Amino acid sequence: MALYSLYSLPTAVAAITPTSTIKTMAWIYPGDPACSAATEYADGRKIDVLKAEYFTILNGKLTILTSECNSFSKENVAKLKQYSTEQFVTVSASDPSTIYTFLARAIKAPNADVKTLVNFVTSNNLTGVELDFEGYGSWTPKMYANYKSFVKILGNALHAKEKKLMIDGPAVSNAAEEANWYLWRYADFVNLPVDEMVVMAYDYQYDYGAGTPVAPLTWLEAVTTYISNKYPKDKITIGLPSYGYQGTRGEYNIKILTRDQLSKLPGYTTAKRDVASGEMFWQSGDRVYFYQDATSLIMKRDAVQNLGITSVSIWHLGGNPWFY
Repeated sequence: MALYSLYSLPTAVAAITPTSTIKTMAWIYPGDPACSAATEYADGRKIDVLKAEYFTILNGKLTILTSECNSFSKENVAKLKQYSTEQFVTVSASDPSTIYTFLARAIKAPNADVKTLVNFVTSNNLTGVELDFEGYGSWTPKMYANYKSFVKILGNALHAKEKKLMIDGPAVSNAAEEANWYLWRYADFVNLPVDEMVVMAYDYQYDYGAGTPVAPLTWLEAVTTYISNKYPKDKITIGLPSYGYQGTRGEYNIKILTRDQLSKLPGYTTAKRDVASGEMFWQSGDRVYFYQDATSLIMKRDAVQNLGITSVSIWHLGGNPWFY
């Protein structure tokens, strides 16, 4: 049913383990369709670490987010602390040009942006900072060098205040992908002051087109194994998807949707389980729809835990399923 050109399909859906001792993190981003996030993390589910996107990079400048649901407020910070053991402030950036501008300035003394972030986590008594800078395939050598410099400066500054640094990196499943797709090398960060390395092991459909899952299990296992050989396993967190998408089979006009959004579309009740990913899918004409449920989340969590991973991070709270 899909274009699994690089990975073989499992022959059956594996047995699942409803409960787990693995450390569980969850991302929270501001605005629709994630406004139900606060209700979800307060409903009794086990979440060890909550990560709220309170900062982004706009036009090359560090910008605090305060106007939408889930954005920064003292009240929202208090809720995070009530329902989790650790809390990180996520700094997001996706446009390579604005990342370039930001990094070029941020690594220069006196590092005003570093001071802003360190002061923010200390004054709000948060655990640390997470850098979610993406668009890796478009990074230039200068951007990558500046990013590593920024990681070193920020990490050292946070550690001086007994705070932590978490960074997010791309899914890489083999040497060819690493060599041909990205400048990013996980080995480059081994000796930098990084406490948690989050591997965003999802969005497979953007590489191979609609009609493929968000994260096939064999690909997820390949990503986990490959990066575990490049970076200390006890500092790796594997990012797992809780969302779905719709798109035209074989094309790249893909729209990411929450499970709640997909549940309102025609055909949702006809969905079947994809054996390659554990995800639910259905097709209407040439349009293909994928979404996660508790079973697919557990299957992905179990797959990486069986490879020795002790921490996962779920993208995202707000309109998406959770584990049983």
